Amino acid sequence: MKDPYGYRPYRGSRVRRRGIIINTLLGIAIAAAAVWVLCLLLPLDEGGLRFPGQGEGGSSVSDGTDTADTEGTGPAGSPGQDAPGGTPENGTGGAPGGEGTAGPEPAKPLAGPPAAAPDSTQAPVRFGLRKNPEKAEPLWGALPKSPKDNRMVLVSAEDFARETDRLLALFESGAITGVAVTVKDERGVVYYPSAIPEIQDKPSILQPAGGFTDAVSRLRSGGVPLTAVVYTHCDDRYSRIDEDLAVQNINGVGWRDGAMRIYLDPADEEATAYLAAVAAELDALGFQELLLRGLGYPSSGWLARIAYPEDRFGTVTGFVGKVREAVQTARVSVWLDSPDYAVNSDTGQAVKELYETASRVFAEVPDGSSAQALQAGVAAAAGGSGKLVVCTSDTLAALPAVLLDVPLGQLS
Repeated sequence: MKDPYGYRPYRGSRVRRRGIIINTLLGIAIAAAAVWVLCLLLPLDEGGLRFPGQGEGGSSVSDGTDTADTEGTGPAGSPGQDAPGGTPENGTGGAPGGEGTAGPEPAKPLAGPPAAAPDSTQAPVRFGLRKNPEKAEPLWGALPKSPKDNRMVLVSAEDFARETDRLLALFESGAITGVAVTVKDERGVVYYPSAIPEIQDKPSILQPAGGFTDAVSRLRSGGVPLTAVVYTHCDDRYSRIDEDLAVQNINGVGWRDGAMRIYLDPADEEATAYLAAVAAELDALGFQELLLRGLGYPSSGWLARIAYPEDRFGTVTGFVGKVREAVQTARVSVWLDSPDYAVNSDTGQAVKELYETASRVFAEVPDGSSAQALQAGVAAAAGGSGKLVVCTSDTLAALPAVLLDVPLGQLS
């Protein structure tokens, strides 16, 4: 029967609607299957799709010059970060002092490759650790005669070379008892004139400050105790030469933190040999104390993805022992990243073991805390705080040993 308004009744509308729904669902299923197959065919790693030139191990071809100079940024064209997010970071600080009486120490030979031919079944090692059981006696005291009134200042390599006269004047006036200078920073940049062959053609790594050696000679001749602050495993530059030296994730790819940085692996022998060679050079240059900072494993980022060794605490403490073997006269101290805890399961720093292994320990006063609380925390974990040097910006701090992280103009 015809509609009074002239419209023909719509026949089969339910069937057509059902067909549209079925076709839509079928299209979604086909698209999902295509994405799944694409993911299986394309090479993926922990950070995402591999970039052109990136090998099976996840490391891209790089000579170490592709990293950005801005701290906390990754190189152009680097793989995606291992995982977003992070855990709270633990920060700390420190530096040392010693009493010197002699002039610059005679140059000592750098650590060289082992005399014996390497085993053909193993990968070649570019560095050899210096192992000398009969170490030479230092020409000057590596530590102050008394731990009391130890007041040091932390400076950059540029200020160290540029402000030599002011540092000498501050020392002679008694405003400071020693100088700690950052010779290798958290990016992995080396600021002294190193002769290590592997970094000679790496301007992103080797950037010696002008007049650095002369500053060491003048300050040592003036009796100023010198400490070299060396960031060890917090090193995004050298680790990019070969990502096999870096901390790996559970899939065997270089792990990255939220800022796209990678870290040298405390368990890797070649990475350890490089850092030991740096220590040996600084010892020969005339530094009385080496302060190892950025020690151990990362403390922020997707830490659950890191392939840790069975004994990460023993690995980190053992690394400190290997650096001690590589030097002749310098004392080896450490910078604690979490003095509030007996052990830091993130970095692998065990306060008690490091306290016993290192010459001294340096730590920054935590936010909202006090130097006394810091001393008590270290004493509870290590059985004493006599080796502790407190890093602070308080120039009026009355402490047995203090490292002042302040501009030189604030000292008098």
